Amino acid sequence: MTSSSGVDGFRRDLDDLPWAVYDVRRAMAAKPGDQMARGNTYRSLELLVEGSRAEVLAHLDRAAYLLGRPVQTDGRHHRVWLRIRNMYYPCGEHALVAGPALAHDKTLSSFEKAWRAALRGPAQLSLSF
Repeated sequence: MTSSSGVDGFRRDLDDLPWAVYDVRRAMAAKPGDQMARGNTYRSLELLVEGSRAEVLAHLDRAAYLLGRPVQTDGRHHRVWLRIRNMYYPCGEHALVAGPALAHDKTLSSFEKAWRAALRGPAQLSLSF
């Protein structure tokens, strides 16, 4: 990244980087004996598509449209939630996320077992988003 000054320079630097849409899943276990306390968190990250910032954000917009879900952004992070975690554990969250293509695929062998447990976790009413 070049060293431009100020917020505008930072935005230009971000525009110059390659970007990616990632498939991000997190499985959160319960602390033993307490479904309200989070235990270990297991993560899976998979790069789905790479391109310029504009191309990647267009891919995310298209995915959101096809899934019938909104793109949520706080200005820095752009996400399409596929699964929002519960307030009880074990639980999982799943999102398509756009960001600079600096992360590498990573899924530990222990993730799939934790993900299955998260999907079987306590039921909770879904709140619309």
